[in-house]
Amino acid sequence: MSSTIGWELYRSLLGVLRREDDELALVIRHRAQLYREVMEGLTLTPTALAKHWERVVAEHDARQDTQRQRLAEMARLQRESAENFERMHTEGVLQAVAEERGVAIKRAEAYVQNAGYHYDLWSELEAELFGPLEPDSTQAKGMLHAWSHEADLRARLEELWRLNRPRGVRADEQQQRDAERRRLQRATAATAASLRQQEAERRSEEELQPIIDAGTPPPEP
Repeated sequence: MSSTIGWELYRSLLGVLRREDDELALVIRHRAQLYREVMEGLTLTPTALAKHWERVVAEHDARQDTQRQRLAEMARLQRESAENFERMHTEGVLQAVAEERGVAIKRAEAYVQNAGYHYDLWSELEAELFGPLEPDSTQAKGMLHAWSHEADLRARLEELWRLNRPRGVRADEQQQRDAERRRLQRATAATAASLRQQEAERRSEEELQPIIDAGTPPPEP
Protein backbone atom coordinates (compact mmCIF):
# COMPACT_ATOMS: atom_id res chain seq x y z
CA MET A 1 0.00 0.00 0.00
CA SER A 2 1.46 3.43 -0.91
CA SER A 3 1.99 6.08 1.74
CA THR A 4 -0.53 8.36 0.01
CA ILE A 5 -3.25 5.75 0.19
CA GLY A 6 -2.16 4.88 3.71
CA TRP A 7 -2.45 8.46 4.92
CA GLU A 8 -5.84 8.88 3.21
CA LEU A 9 -7.07 5.79 4.99
CA TYR A 10 -5.54 7.03 8.22
CA ARG A 11 -7.32 10.38 7.92
CA SER A 12 -10.55 8.52 7.23
CA LEU A 13 -9.83 6.37 10.26
CA LEU A 14 -9.43 9.44 12.44
CA GLY A 15 -12.71 10.78 11.10
CA VAL A 16 -14.43 7.59 12.14
CA LEU A 17 -12.78 7.45 15.54
CA ARG A 18 -13.95 10.97 16.35
CA ARG A 19 -17.54 9.71 16.24
CA GLU A 20 -17.74 8.31 19.75
CA ASP A 21 -20.98 6.37 19.31
CA ASP A 22 -20.31 5.10 15.79
CA GLU A 23 -20.50 1.32 15.57
CA LEU A 24 -17.45 1.14 13.29
CA ALA A 25 -15.41 3.31 15.65
CA LEU A 26 -16.31 1.04 18.55
CA VAL A 27 -15.23 -2.01 16.56
CA ILE A 28 -11.90 -0.40 15.63
CA ARG A 29 -11.19 0.58 19.23
CA HIS A 30 -12.03 -2.94 20.35
CA ARG A 31 -9.66 -4.42 17.77
CA ALA A 32 -6.88 -1.95 18.75
CA GLN A 33 -7.34 -2.98 22.37
CA LEU A 34 -6.98 -6.62 21.37
CA TYR A 35 -3.79 -5.79 19.45
CA ARG A 36 -2.34 -4.06 22.53
CA GLU A 37 -3.24 -6.97 24.78
CA VAL A 38 -1.86 -9.65 22.44
CA MET A 39 1.16 -7.74 21.14
CA GLU A 40 2.32 -5.81 24.21
CA GLY A 41 4.52 -2.84 23.45
CA LEU A 42 3.67 -2.83 19.73
CA THR A 43 3.19 0.60 18.22
CA LEU A 44 0.78 0.56 15.31
CA THR A 45 1.74 2.74 12.37
CA PRO A 46 -0.87 4.68 10.40
CA THR A 47 -0.45 2.18 7.57
CA ALA A 48 -1.00 -0.74 9.94
CA LEU A 49 -4.09 0.96 11.36
CA ALA A 50 -5.31 1.74 7.86
CA LYS A 51 -4.87 -1.89 6.85
CA HIS A 52 -6.65 -2.91 10.00
CA TRP A 53 -9.42 -0.44 9.20
CA GLU A 54 -9.76 -1.86 5.69
CA ARG A 55 -10.24 -5.27 7.24
CA VAL A 56 -12.71 -3.97 9.79
CA VAL A 57 -14.67 -2.06 7.13
CA ALA A 58 -14.89 -5.18 4.99
CA GLU A 59 -16.08 -7.25 7.94
CA HIS A 60 -18.45 -4.48 8.97
CA ASP A 61 -19.90 -4.22 5.48
CA ALA A 62 -20.22 -7.99 5.32
CA ARG A 63 -22.09 -7.99 8.64
CA GLN A 64 -24.26 -5.12 7.46
CA ASP A 65 -25.04 -6.99 4.26
CA THR A 66 -25.83 -10.11 6.27
CA GLN A 67 -28.04 -8.11 8.60
CA ARG A 68 -29.79 -6.42 5.68
CA GLN A 69 -30.33 -9.80 4.06
CA ARG A 70 -31.63 -11.19 7.34
CA LEU A 71 -33.99 -8.23 7.77
CA ALA A 72 -35.11 -8.54 4.17
CA GLU A 73 -35.75 -12.25 4.67
CA MET A 74 -37.68 -11.55 7.87
CA ALA A 75 -39.74 -8.91 6.07
CA ARG A 76 -40.41 -11.36 3.24
CA LEU A 77 -41.47 -14.06 5.68
CA GLN A 78 -43.72 -11.60 7.49
CA ARG A 79 -45.32 -10.55 4.20
CA GLU A 80 -45.82 -14.17 3.20
CA SER A 81 -47.25 -14.97 6.62
CA ALA A 82 -49.65 -12.03 6.40
CA GLU A 83 -50.63 -12.98 2.85
CA ASN A 84 -51.14 -16.61 3.88
CA PHE A 85 -53.24 -15.55 6.85
CA GLU A 86 -55.31 -13.22 4.67
CA ARG A 87 -55.74 -15.93 2.07
CA MET A 88 -56.71 -18.52 4.68
CA HIS A 89 -59.11 -16.05 6.29
CA THR A 90 -60.63 -15.18 2.92
CA GLU A 91 -60.90 -18.85 1.95
CA GLY A 92 -62.49 -19.62 5.33
CA VAL A 93 -65.05 -16.84 4.91
CA LEU A 94 -65.82 -17.90 1.35
CA GLN A 95 -66.18 -21.52 2.44
CA ALA A 96 -68.53 -20.54 5.27
CA VAL A 97 -70.62 -18.42 2.89
CA ALA A 98 -70.69 -21.26 0.35
CA GLU A 99 -71.81 -23.71 3.03
CA GLU A 100 -74.49 -21.31 4.26
CA ARG A 101 -75.67 -20.81 0.67
CA GLY A 102 -75.79 -24.57 0.07
CA VAL A 103 -77.88 -25.17 3.19
CA ALA A 104 -80.26 -22.33 2.30
CA ILE A 105 -80.73 -23.66 -1.24
CA LYS A 106 -81.50 -27.16 0.05
CA ARG A 107 -84.09 -25.72 2.43
CA ALA A 108 -85.64 -23.70 -0.39
CA GLU A 109 -85.78 -26.73 -2.69
CA ALA A 110 -87.43 -28.81 0.04
CA TYR A 111 -89.93 -26.00 0.62
CA VAL A 112 -90.80 -25.83 -3.08
CA GLN A 113 -91.25 -29.61 -3.31
CA ASN A 114 -93.33 -29.92 -0.14
CA ALA A 115 -95.34 -26.71 0.05
CA GLY A 116 -94.31 -24.13 -2.53
CA TYR A 117 -95.97 -25.97 -5.40
CA HIS A 118 -99.33 -24.80 -4.03
CA TYR A 119 -98.58 -21.24 -5.22
CA ASP A 120 -100.57 -20.45 -8.37
CA LEU A 121 -97.99 -17.93 -9.60
CA TRP A 122 -94.19 -18.13 -9.57
CA SER A 123 -93.98 -14.42 -8.73
CA GLU A 124 -95.72 -15.12 -5.42
CA LEU A 125 -93.35 -17.94 -4.51
CA GLU A 126 -90.39 -15.90 -5.75
CA ALA A 127 -91.30 -13.11 -3.35
CA GLU A 128 -91.61 -15.68 -0.56
CA LEU A 129 -88.15 -17.12 -1.21
CA PHE A 130 -86.12 -14.08 -2.27
CA GLY A 131 -88.12 -11.19 -0.79
CA PRO A 132 -88.46 -8.49 -0.04
CA LEU A 133 -88.10 -7.52 -3.69
CA GLU A 134 -88.89 -3.87 -3.03
CA PRO A 135 -86.32 -1.77 -1.09
CA ASP A 136 -88.89 -0.14 1.24
CA SER A 137 -90.95 -3.26 1.81
CA THR A 138 -91.74 -4.39 5.35
CA GLN A 139 -91.91 -8.02 4.23
CA ALA A 140 -89.73 -10.44 6.18
CA LYS A 141 -86.57 -11.56 4.42
CA GLY A 142 -86.88 -14.80 2.51
CA MET A 143 -84.52 -17.71 3.08
CA LEU A 144 -82.68 -16.84 -0.15
CA HIS A 145 -82.74 -13.06 0.22
CA ALA A 146 -78.94 -12.86 0.45
CA TRP A 147 -78.68 -14.41 -3.01
CA SER A 148 -81.61 -12.62 -4.62
CA HIS A 149 -79.22 -11.13 -7.20
CA GLU A 150 -78.42 -14.57 -8.66
CA ALA A 151 -80.55 -14.90 -11.76
CA ASP A 152 -79.42 -18.50 -12.33
CA LEU A 153 -80.62 -19.49 -8.86
CA ARG A 154 -83.98 -17.85 -9.47
CA ALA A 155 -84.34 -19.71 -12.77
CA ARG A 156 -83.33 -22.98 -11.13
CA LEU A 157 -86.01 -22.74 -8.45
CA GLU A 158 -88.62 -21.52 -10.91
CA GLU A 159 -87.98 -24.63 -12.99
CA LEU A 160 -88.31 -26.79 -9.88
CA TRP A 161 -91.62 -25.09 -9.09
CA ARG A 162 -92.89 -25.68 -12.63
CA LEU A 163 -91.97 -29.36 -12.41
CA ASN A 164 -93.88 -29.73 -9.13
CA ARG A 165 -96.76 -27.40 -9.91
CA PRO A 166 -98.94 -30.21 -11.40
CA ARG A 167 -98.82 -31.86 -7.98
CA GLY A 168 -100.11 -28.64 -6.54
CA VAL A 169 -102.91 -28.47 -9.09
CA ARG A 170 -103.95 -32.03 -8.32
CA ALA A 171 -103.72 -31.39 -4.60
CA ASP A 172 -105.82 -28.22 -4.94
CA GLU A 173 -108.40 -30.06 -7.01
CA GLN A 174 -108.51 -32.88 -4.49
CA GLN A 175 -108.87 -30.36 -1.70
CA GLN A 176 -111.81 -28.76 -3.52
CA ARG A 177 -113.43 -32.17 -4.06
CA ASP A 178 -112.94 -33.04 -0.39
CA ALA A 179 -114.44 -29.71 0.63
CA GLU A 180 -117.43 -30.26 -1.68
CA ARG A 181 -117.91 -33.77 -0.31
CA ARG A 182 -117.87 -32.49 3.24
CA ARG A 183 -120.34 -29.77 2.29
CA LEU A 184 -122.68 -32.35 0.78
CA GLN A 185 -122.29 -34.56 3.81
CA ARG A 186 -123.19 -31.70 6.09
CA ALA A 187 -126.14 -30.76 3.88
CA THR A 188 -127.32 -34.39 3.78
CA ALA A 189 -126.99 -34.71 7.53
CA ALA A 190 -128.92 -31.47 8.03
CA THR A 191 -131.66 -32.64 5.65
CA ALA A 192 -131.89 -36.00 7.40
CA ALA A 193 -132.12 -34.29 10.78
CA SER A 194 -134.84 -31.99 9.46
CA LEU A 195 -136.78 -34.96 8.06
CA ARG A 196 -136.47 -36.81 11.35
CA GLN A 197 -137.73 -33.76 13.19
CA GLN A 198 -140.64 -33.42 10.83
CA GLU A 199 -141.47 -37.13 11.19
CA ALA A 200 -141.35 -36.85 14.97
CA GLU A 201 -143.66 -33.85 14.91
CA ARG A 202 -146.07 -35.66 12.57
CA ARG A 203 -146.25 -38.70 14.83
CA SER A 204 -146.74 -36.50 17.83
CA GLU A 205 -149.65 -34.77 16.11
CA GLU A 206 -151.15 -38.14 15.13
CA GLU A 207 -150.94 -39.34 18.71
CA LEU A 208 -152.52 -36.17 20.07
CA GLN A 209 -155.29 -35.89 17.49
CA PRO A 210 -157.66 -38.56 19.01
CA ILE A 211 -157.35 -36.91 22.40
CA ILE A 212 -158.10 -33.54 20.92
CA ASP A 213 -161.10 -34.93 19.06
CA ALA A 214 -162.49 -36.57 22.25
CA GLY A 215 -162.13 -33.37 24.23
CA THR A 216 -160.08 -35.15 26.86
CA PRO A 217 -157.17 -33.20 28.26
CA PRO A 218 -153.83 -34.77 27.58
CA PRO A 219 -152.34 -36.87 30.37
CA GLU A 220 -149.97 -35.28 32.85
CA PRO A 221 -146.44 -35.70 31.75
